[in-house]
This record gives sequence, structure tokens and C-alpha cells, in this order.
Amino acid sequence: MVYEASTEPSLCIDNAHLLREINTGAPSEYDASQTRDITLEDVIRDSMMQSSFLQYLSTFDNKGFARFLFLVSVDEFKNLLGHEHSVTNPRRIHTVLKSEGSEPAASCYMPNTLNRRIAYAKKIISKFMSKGSYLDIASENLQVFNKSVWAFGSFLRRDLMMCSGICFKADLFQEVETVVKHALEPSLFNFKNTTEFEDLVQSFNIESLCFTEVRLPKSATCYQSMPRTIKENVIKTIQSCTSEILSDSSIFHPQLSALRSAKNRIRGKKNFTHNSLSFPLRDTYLTLERVLNNRRLCSVFWVYLYKERIHQPLSLWMEFRHQLLPILEQLRNILVESETADTETDGQDTRELALQLINLSTRIIKKYLIVGASAQIYLIGDTEQAAMQDFVDHTNQVVQQHAFTVPDLDIMISHVLFLSEKLEYDLNVNHFVRFMGSSSFKSIVSSYQGRLLCSSGLVEFQGRAENANYASMVRMSQDTLSDSDTSSETSMTTLQELFHCMNVASHQPQRIRTKTFTLEELVENHGLPKDLTTPISSVISFQYDRKDQKMKKQLLFTLSNTEAGVSYHHTIPEHVEVFFCPEGAGVIRAKTRPPTKLYHMTIGNLEKSFYAACLTRYVAVTEKMPLGPLEQLLHDEDGLEVYIPVGLCIISRFPLLNTMRYRLDQLHSSLQSDESYLNSTDWTPSSTQLSALLAPYKAPLHVESSLSSTAKTHQRYQDFSMGDLFRCLSKQNIIALVSCVMLERQIVLVSSSYSVLTCVGVSLKSLLSPLIWSHIFAPILPKSMLECLQCPTPYLFGIHTSYQAEMMEILHNEGTGDNVIVVDLDADRLIGKAIQLVPVSVYSSLQYNLEKLCRPGSDLISSDHTSFLDSTSLSNPQWTATEEVENRFRGIRACFESVLDEMMTEMEEYRFVLSDDFDFVVVFDNQQYLQNLPPASRDFYLQFLETQVFSHAIATVK
Repeated sequence: MVYEASTEPSLCIDNAHLLREINTGAPSEYDASQTRDITLEDVIRDSMMQSSFLQYLSTFDNKGFARFLFLVSVDEFKNLLGHEHSVTNPRRIHTVLKSEGSEPAASCYMPNTLNRRIAYAKKIISKFMSKGSYLDIASENLQVFNKSVWAFGSFLRRDLMMCSGICFKADLFQEVETVVKHALEPSLFNFKNTTEFEDLVQSFNIESLCFTEVRLPKSATCYQSMPRTIKENVIKTIQSCTSEILSDSSIFHPQLSALRSAKNRIRGKKNFTHNSLSFPLRDTYLTLERVLNNRRLCSVFWVYLYKERIHQPLSLWMEFRHQLLPILEQLRNILVESETADTETDGQDTRELALQLINLSTRIIKKYLIVGASAQIYLIGDTEQAAMQDFVDHTNQVVQQHAFTVPDLDIMISHVLFLSEKLEYDLNVNHFVRFMGSSSFKSIVSSYQGRLLCSSGLVEFQGRAENANYASMVRMSQDTLSDSDTSSETSMTTLQELFHCMNVASHQPQRIRTKTFTLEELVENHGLPKDLTTPISSVISFQYDRKDQKMKKQLLFTLSNTEAGVSYHHTIPEHVEVFFCPEGAGVIRAKTRPPTKLYHMTIGNLEKSFYAACLTRYVAVTEKMPLGPLEQLLHDEDGLEVYIPVGLCIISRFPLLNTMRYRLDQLHSSLQSDESYLNSTDWTPSSTQLSALLAPYKAPLHVESSLSSTAKTHQRYQDFSMGDLFRCLSKQNIIALVSCVMLERQIVLVSSSYSVLTCVGVSLKSLLSPLIWSHIFAPILPKSMLECLQCPTPYLFGIHTSYQAEMMEILHNEGTGDNVIVVDLDADRLIGKAIQLVPVSVYSSLQYNLEKLCRPGSDLISSDHTSFLDSTSLSNPQWTATEEVENRFRGIRACFESVLDEMMTEMEEYRFVLSDDFDFVVVFDNQQYLQNLPPASRDFYLQFLETQVFSHAIATVK
């Protein structure tokens, strides 16, 4: 039929049916029988089907859930070089590299591509083909060449190590793919019989119908012969469909090229592929406004400017809009609410917001708006400069008054909005177009990394078409290539991955622990943990077994057999018995009983640390335990008795070092006339004695009364003393040792006292505050664990002098001695080539304050022996310092904290926080910071900026 312009009928084209007809040539009527022909490849291709199938598998086939994720990951692996065998992107090629056309660029690109493919292949093997992995796809009936999936995965991993080039093979996982697809067929068949699947296909999800290359079949050639007016209506419909599914997070989705391709074919023009990126800017709908309103894209824009060293305008805009403006509006709303309702505001909330506003506005002015600022902003024009100065003057005036009114906040908000608008204009005119045309932006868009531009695993495209039935929901899969512990299967951490892919170092804070164990909790709850009857996790008795020649333990009390929530936190570490006699358990032959040992220690790691006190006494072998021939001979001729170690150990998650040691000392002192206790290995404490060991914590009265409520948390309560540190080392060596801890050196403390090792180690961590040591920390390292000295990561170990020779031999034989700093606490010496002092300014400040606070360190000492005093209170000076001494120790901790806090505060203006809806990272401008330092200080800070101590500190949002 030929349509005349005057008789042209009204045309109403259904979006989904039109696209289906254009792509497949199928009639517009829905044919449910065609859904039976859908294969696994079709499900992998369509993100909506992926999501539905995964939801089905998670309910009915857990093993199939892992296997389908394996297939999706393998397809993504093929996409890394745009291989033709990829299901989701059959013809993806790196046209950006071709268009730039330089061989050096290609040669630089290949090693990065190789590394990415190797890393991704190894991750697939580790995640899906390794025994014990969470998403293990193996089963008894799943065989690859008569081998288990685990064995095949091991072979693949070995082959990748021997020949990395095989990662470019598209069929690297083909054998496993084949058997996995076969195993999934029954689940797919059952899935296709569900009503959810029928509804899914009937909804004609746009993403499942638009393939990367759209072809007009013969049945659709009628569109070529359409009159111009009708053809334009079809084109407008496609344009409308494109705009409906287009959003800030999806502007680079491959399926959009299909819609543009259909539009251009109807117009008779050449088809444009997604990867060519040759469509006009206006056609991409990517504007500066869209980039700034999408935090993930805004971060990409910032990284581009940062690498060009012109990031200052965007940094200020982000601090204005993402941080300062929300606080201003929130505080204003609270004040307006209180005025209109004629009620008093929540003073606490108002004070907190006001304090945040003061700190943030002061930092912004210092960082951007004053002459000589590290990221100084230059705005051209008298009006802009006057507005910037007005903002500075008004903000300083309000901050000095320390009071905010609604008119004050309105003025600040108007200044912020005006300056933000000028910054946007500057970005649009001077930087945005260059950013859009940059090779780095094109490469991340056209490669597999383009998925990182989406900030969440679930992106909604809510259609605004007249017919609401065509509103669509698209689920975009986001796998991560990161092998770090901070990664997750969602996109919650891909912001850091994005920065890594763009070669910009970023920092994230330590993972927040769900449960902490502090003395403050005990003090606030009358000495007890919340919902528990004791702060002690376990009480253990132990004795040496001469027959098996090892230490055996018996649990007298434990919280690890309670409900699951409590049990996890209080289950004692494995091999705890090696700490009962760190120098090695065994019999001792002597004429008299060896002295009893009493010391405290720490066990475990940073995530699950325990504190303990151990009492080891020696019992002579009696007739019930017959002597061997040699032992009998020595007994008869030399009068040597055979003694074996027995004792008690108290363990707690709370840092009750002195308290637990004191309780064991009191128990030991009260039993000196008890023959059973002195001579029997079977003695155990009575219920009354056990109750005394499990009693609630009680802080010394002078500690609680002398501290104000405004004192820092970590300074308020300490159940150990720093006396041993200042008795063993000079002030100069203490500062040098803290410097080594800051630079994360490998440190070994050596002493003839176990208690001194523990006290010095814990004191060093305390002096490091507000910085946090997050590496291996074992102030008592048993002799049987000396091989840990070969660990390549930073550590802080403590070694008893009785096995110091073995320690030195290990360090010498392994060739690691030059990297280790040995601290001889008995001789006040630091030995090692890696000693690095803090800068002179920091050193001088610490030394000056220590000279004022320190006296001879003999005020408080520790030993590994009991007191044999029948005292009944914690006022015994061997266990707690006097009020004067404790005040001096608190002053010392405050001195170190003040100096280190000032050092980190000076770094604050070189710190940039970038975030999206789920995550944030911090970028520190190392280059600008080091450039502004005195030359003599750069060596120390150059090393410090590479430490995990610094990374965690700078990433802490204040």
C-alpha cells in the first residue's frame, strides 16, 4: 500500500515489538513456544535472565548457582580481548588503540592486558575450581578428561605459571565449560517451565532483544520503502526508546548501539558500532551536568584532572556539593524547625553539626582559598574573586563567633552555590571537552573496564513512556577482578578497583570490627561485659606429660561453649599450649625447686587478639611417676630431683594484663602452705578460688578519679604500665624505636623477662596512637615458632634471651638480618641497618616533652616472678603505679599522640575524598606534599607514605 501525505494514517508503534521485529524479523505477535528454544548462551547474554536464573538456582540448585556464575565469569574472561567467542559481546575490539594507531601504545597495552587476563584466569580457578572454595563447582559426577575439576584447575594454574601466553586462548576453559553446561541443562529446563520465566520473556526486556549488531532481515525491509513521514515517526520512536533507557550509569551500555544502528539503517546511513565512539557528543547524552551528578563518573573525571595536575576546581566543587552544602542545609533545617515549632532543638545534634561545619569550612579555606594553599583556586573575573573573598571573610567571622543563625547559613549557602556555578562553568569551558576526547577515557569506556563506571550491581531504568508497560528494569552484572580481602561479589568496593585500573593510588580505612573489647565497656558496666557474668574467656590448667613429651591442657572454665554469638569471640587460639613454656617444655633436673614463673602475654592476631597471664610452677616427680634409669642415677649420685612444669593460665579478650597477673599472684601466695598445691600435679582451684579468678574488673580508684570526662578514650583506662619501656631504653632509643614502628620495620625485642617483652610491646602500640599497627604482633614468640622470623611482611616479635642464639642463627642463615632491627632491652641497644629517625622537628618536640615528663625509670619494674606478698588490693606498687607515675605515663602518651596527630593534620589538606553511593576512597597527593617539605625530611616521609599505618590513618574520614 502506498500512503499519500494527505491520507497518512496515524501510526502507533509498540517499542518492544518494533525492536523485536527489527532484530529478528519475527511477527509482532508473541509466540510462547519460542521460549523453549532459549539456550544457556541466551541466558548468559541477557542480564535480566541472568538475574532470574540465578535467583531460581539459589533456591533449587546451590551447586548450579556456582556453575552458572562460572560460565558468566568465563564469558567475561573472553571479553577481556573482545574475543569472537564471547557470548555477551561477540565483536568487541579495541578500536581506540587502532584509531590512535601508534605501535608504542599497543606495546604498552599488551603487558597490561596479559596481566589482567592472567589475574582473571587465576581468580576463576581459585573461586570455582579449588577445593574448599565458597563457589566450588566440583562434584563426584563432574569429570574433565576423567579428572576431577579440582585436579584440572591445578593443571591450569600450573600451565599459566609455565606459559602465561595461554591466557590468550579463548578455549582455555572450554573443557570445563562443556561439562558444566551439560550439568546445568536439567536446571535450565525446569527454569523454563516456571511462571517467572514465562512472564520474563513475555515482558520483552529491551536488553534481551537488542543485540550488539542489529540487522534488518528481509521481513523488515518494508521500512526501507516507507514514506518519509512514516519513516521519521519510526525513527522518533526508536529515539524515544533510547532516551527512556538512557541514564547516567548506562550511557555506555552496548545495547544502545543497537538502537542507534536501527535508526541509522532506517535512514539509510552507515551503521555505527558502540566501540567506534564516533557518534556526536549530543547523541551520547553525556554532559558535564550528568557527570557531576553521577559520583562514579565524577570520580573518573577527577582522576583525569588529577593526573593532569589540574584537579583543584573539581576538588573544591566536590567538597562544596558533597560535604559542605549538605551540612549547611541540615543545620539550617534544624534551626528553622526549632523557630517555627517554638521548641528547643536537640543540643547534641546541633553542636555536632556546628563542629563539623567549623572544621570543614576551615579546612576548605586553608586548602583552596588562601594564598599559598596546597590546592589554591584561581577564578578569573572581579565578581568571582570578590565572591570568593566574601565567602572567606564571612565564614571566618561566623567560625570565630562559634554560633550560627539562619541568616548566616543562608549567606554561606548562597556563596557556595554561586562559587559552585562558576567552578562548573570553568570545568565545562576548559576541561570537560578534553576529558571526553582523551584516550584514557575512551579506553576505559570501550574495554571491559567500562562496567566500573556503574556504581551499583542493580541499576534501574524507569521508563517515562506514555505506556507504563514498557518501563524496564535492567540488572547489570558486575564481577570484580580484585583478589584483595576487601573485595566483594557486588560493586561495593569497585571504586578502589576503578582507581587501580586508572593507575592512581588510593586508600581505604580498615574494616570496622563488629565487636570490640575495651576497658571502657567494663568500667561502664560495673566491671562486666554486656550480657556476660565475667570478663575472663577461659581458665586453663596445664602440665607436662613425660610420656608424650608435650604440654597437655585442661579447660576449667570457658565461654567458648556458650551460644554461637559469644562462642566465636571467646574460642581460644589453637596451639595455645606453646605459650605456657615459650622456651620449650621439658623436665628440669635440679637440687632445689625452680622458681615459679608469672608473666602476661598477648595471643592471636589483630582481628582476634587475646590477653593472658600464665603461672608456671614446678612439681617434683614422686613414686607415682617412676624415674627412668638415667634420672634415678642422677638422683642417687648428685641428689638431682626431676621437676615438671604445671600451672594455670587465664585468658581474656579484654586487655586485663596487670589484673590477671595480679589474681594469679594472689592465688599462688595464698597456697604456699598447701602441700597438695606444692607437690601434686593434679591440683585444681576450688570453686571459691575459681570465682576469684573470674571476678569483675575493678579499675584502681586513683585512675578513675584522676581522669576527666573529656580525656581521650585510649588514655582513660590502661591495665598495664609503661615503666618497663622507660627502664629498659633511653628516651632517644624510645623515639628511634617508635620511628621504626611508624615505618613498619621488622622488629625483634630481646629480653630476659617475658613480662618485660609484653609490656614494652604493648607500650609501643600505645605510643603509636592515633596511628595503628596492623601487622603481626607477638611480643612473646615461643622458641618452637622461630621460623616466623622469615616472614617477609612487617612484624613485632619478642624473644627470650635463652634462645636468642637460635634467633640470630636463623636471621643469618636466611640472609634477612640486615632488614631486621633487634632491640636489646637488657642493654639499651638498637641494632640494625634499617633504623630511620623521625624528622628533626618531630624528634625535637618529642624529646623536649619527654625530658619534662620522665624521671629515672625505676619507679616501676616487672619481672617473671611472683611477689609472695599477702596483699589484697591493687595498690601493691608491683602491680600498679602510683597516681603520680600513672599521670606521668598518661602525659607521655598524650605527648606522642599530640605530635603524631599534628603531623597527620598537616597532611589533611593534601587528602581528597571521593565517593559513590556505596563506597569511598581517599587519594593523597604525594607529589605536592613531598614538594612542600624541607629536603631533610623527605626521605622519612617518602617511606612513611608507603606504609599501611599511613594508608589507614589518611583514609579515616574525620
